[in-house]
Amino acid sequence: MNQPEPTARTSSGGAAARRAPIAVVVDGSAECHAAIAWSVREAAVHGTGIQLIHVRGAVRNRSGKAVFDDARAVLASTPGGASAEVTELAVGGLLGSGFVPVTARAHMLVIAAGSTQGKRTRLGAPYPALLAAKSRCPVVVIPREMTDGPHVVVGVDGTESSEDAIAVAFEEAVGRGVALKAVHTWNDFQLSTAIAHDTDLPWEAVETGEKVVLSERLAGWRDRFPDVPVIEIVAKDSPARQLAHQSRGAALLVIGSHGRGPISGLVFRSTSESLMYASRCPLVVVRRGLREER
Repeated sequence: MNQPEPTARTSSGGAAARRAPIAVVVDGSAECHAAIAWSVREAAVHGTGIQLIHVRGAVRNRSGKAVFDDARAVLASTPGGASAEVTELAVGGLLGSGFVPVTARAHMLVIAAGSTQGKRTRLGAPYPALLAAKSRCPVVVIPREMTDGPHVVVGVDGTESSEDAIAVAFEEAVGRGVALKAVHTWNDFQLSTAIAHDTDLPWEAVETGEKVVLSERLAGWRDRFPDVPVIEIVAKDSPARQLAHQSRGAALLVIGSHGRGPISGLVFRSTSESLMYASRCPLVVVRRGLREER
């Protein structure tokens, strides 16, 4: 079934509004209120505006106007929100092909984990996971309970899949003027180094090799962002568990995603899916290949 075309309304113009906005999905819920407040702060970091997105029919017995009015009331009560450049966009759905161009024009797409569009589908997969697989911009999931801290965390798996996530993480650290924690995990079944195939080597040697993998993956980015302090963490652990631990007290957790899984186009049962409900700070999911597409 074809979805209705998106309809938009702009409240004001300005240089900030002409830049790629922070797009945030709204439905009038308390969870979305937190996402709106976070989006205001993020828009200030990047010097851009905010786009409020409402899915028609997503909220029973409530009109799109009522949802947008609620979101604007939250903006007005949030420091910096009253002066933000704001646009409104009503869409037929977030997963249809018509929504992809919308994400291509956004700096990032923000969604609350506990909101109408932040829950799981009938197949058991989170809506944010489906969005991350198709979105043309990073997808940010705002947890129900979150902390804030003086650093950004990025998960690095030792492959090119992490490159787009590393780029976003450095940019976010620069914008906030904070340090970056780069986390690389390994265990008996997930190893990045060639020496991991030598079963006679002690684990200490493998761990040393994994540290080299992380340092080499970050080297070029350190040169590009010399003012960002970088803390390298290598842990023998599962990536989901270690990154969930590192998310406590962080400003952001940034991870990469292949954007695919057992179901075509779906980030399914992956680290990113697990962290969508385990992270204790905003989770930024960056699909592999985004830099080439934008």
